Amino acid sequence: MEYNCILFTSKEKIVLTVAS
Repeated sequence: MEYNCILFTSKEKIVLTVAS
């Protein structure tokens, strides 16, 4: 579960970078 949370955070960070 923690690992999944980390992956989600990484994915969100990538999305934010792309959006920016």
